[in-house]
Amino acid sequence: MPKSNSRVERENDDVCVAEDNVINRRTLFSAIAGMGVLAATGAAVQAQEDDGPAPGDILVNSKGGAVLTPADIDPTAKTVVIAYAQDADGNVKKGNKNKIAVVKVDASNIGSESEGRGVDGLMAYSAICTHAGCEVKSFLPDRGVMRCPCHGSEFDPANNGVVEKGPAKHRLASLVIAVENDQIVIKEGFDAEVGAQS
Repeated sequence: MPKSNSRVERENDDVCVAEDNVINRRTLFSAIAGMGVLAATGAAVQAQEDDGPAPGDILVNSKGGAVLTPADIDPTAKTVVIAYAQDADGNVKKGNKNKIAVVKVDASNIGSESEGRGVDGLMAYSAICTHAGCEVKSFLPDRGVMRCPCHGSEFDPANNGVVEKGPAKHRLASLVIAVENDQIVIKEGFDAEVGAQS
């Protein structure tokens, strides 16, 4: 009489049965292929996050993805508009390194370092503070400075994002932008390192 075994195994070309679990080759290959697609998608998303804003990209609101127009930027608002870049194929470049703070300042106050980087007082900077990497999201219109809420660093958007008040020691990276067909278009990518710096 054959030995009794609590584990039943049977193999053929299509099925492997072990303890009431059935996996056929098609299911196994589909699962492996699916893992490959997930890995490739993850790599593509990471590559997209690593790609910074580029010439030809347009700015879209980080909340909802609507294309930004100059009218969307209120010079009296107490917050900056946080945007992402969207390429010609409609891909939105997300991630902290791609957050863009858009403000409008008095064009008569634009310093020589900022001339030609914006249009009619509209300016775009990295939204990531160079001190600790927090999001620079406050705007003080009476003083014309952008403020990081984490540690109080202040940056002057009319003077190429220079530090007005620390603890940050490095200015915000800026973009060159233009307005075309009522859309804010990037003409040059960030001109400095983005994010927290020592």
